[in-house]
Amino acid sequence: MNQDKLEHYKQLLHEEKAKLKETALAFRDRGIRENLNDIAGELSAYDQHPADYGSQLFERQKDLGLLENIENRIELVNHALEKITSKAYGRCEICHREISEQRLQAVPYAALCINCQEKQEN
Repeated sequence: MNQDKLEHYKQLLHEEKAKLKETALAFRDRGIRENLNDIAGELSAYDQHPADYGSQLFERQKDLGLLENIENRIELVNHALEKITSKAYGRCEICHREISEQRLQAVPYAALCINCQEKQEN
């Protein structure tokens, strides 16, 4: 892959990382790590209806799952940036063939070609 394309993908990766960090920060600003009772304004869960508490718990677990997904994607982006520095970017980590430009344009942190990715998902 030529240097111009590498710079293009490097820029895409930095933009993706910035967006992901901004989204993760928004989750943290919403108080995702705070006690559920503090968020609800309750001193204890005793006087709260179980369905309300269950809804809050469900939303918290969903937010934590989304935050974990974002953090995993940030790791993938960092890995792709490391591969650019080591001149290994754009090659499938399994079959070592080039990953198509269409795939890299859509998912710049892709570590596998589409065929290996499909095999791995099956």
